[in-house]
Amino acid sequence: MTINLRNDVTILNIFKNELEFAKGFIDHHKDMVKQIVMLNTGNWEVFQEIKIYAKQYENIQVSFCNFKEIDFSAFRNGALKALKLLNKPTPFIIWLDTDEILETQSNEIEFDDRCDVGGIVREDGSRLFSTELDRLYRTSLPGYWVNPIHEHFKTNYIHSKDTINQLKILHLTSESQRDEQKKVLYFEILVGEYQKASKEDDRQGKINALQHIILMASHDFRNPQMCIDFFEANKDLIFSMNTDFEISKVQKLNILLHALISYSRIGSGDGITLVEPILSIDSSKSTYFQVLRGLAFNPNNSNFVKSRYLGIYQLLTIDTNGEFNNLDFQKEKEISWLERKIGLQQ
Repeated sequence: MTINLRNDVTILNIFKNELEFAKGFIDHHKDMVKQIVMLNTGNWEVFQEIKIYAKQYENIQVSFCNFKEIDFSAFRNGALKALKLLNKPTPFIIWLDTDEILETQSNEIEFDDRCDVGGIVREDGSRLFSTELDRLYRTSLPGYWVNPIHEHFKTNYIHSKDTINQLKILHLTSESQRDEQKKVLYFEILVGEYQKASKEDDRQGKINALQHIILMASHDFRNPQMCIDFFEANKDLIFSMNTDFEISKVQKLNILLHALISYSRIGSGDGITLVEPILSIDSSKSTYFQVLRGLAFNPNNSNFVKSRYLGIYQLLTIDTNGEFNNLDFQKEKEISWLERKIGLQQ
């Protein structure tokens, strides 16, 4: 079937303090879709200014709800409620954050009429990573959002998904730019969700929280021991994660890569045991470089890294890119750092 963006789609959005992003969000999408429903989650002054700004467009509705706690599921469920109160449903909705923009070459997109959910690729603001996210939903699909952080849509209705190649989401900022206090707060919430899921023996809940905890411990906080502690406590779960429906390949790959890096940072050789599990998910030149660079943080791994670098890595071609598309392997600075670490450069 064909979905006409201007006739069939409502964009749902939540925002709070992002005044300039919100204005740009309106400007970019106002003529793209049937209507835009925006919910401010607790900044009255920003809400008032955006409401005035949006009045010049008939297809934009801006509402306000002062949430007392950070709970992105509550925010998104509030936006769904705002849409229902309008009583102007469209067959489909697309979820976008205020620092995201939807890009398309055509007003009409193809969609499998047997499906209820559409996956759209989102590029990170760094332009290094891209991930397919479930962002298009049939308005009639029953369900609600769960989890306060890194939320997802829960429905008991049996549904299927179609990948939409004619749309792309560009994330204007990068996760690394997030405010430090906000990172700490988000991490505490995630740990709480992890502990709750562990107590309730909720496998999917543990997976959802754990993947972000491990990445934040390694990347945001540069705390390798914390990363390893969570990894070691959940090894069996991590290796058994099903990339068909429980977690994406990119997410599982990231968990294993950050664990490998953390082992190396504390001088442990255990990172080498993760090489084959990582490459079994993606053996592209990009991923291989991440593996070798991660191992190189531990000087004791130098001979292993040098052997793999000269004997395998340099024979790989760039066109074997996989899903994990980090472009560091093309940067002279990164290559020089690795070669110095393993004694190929002075």
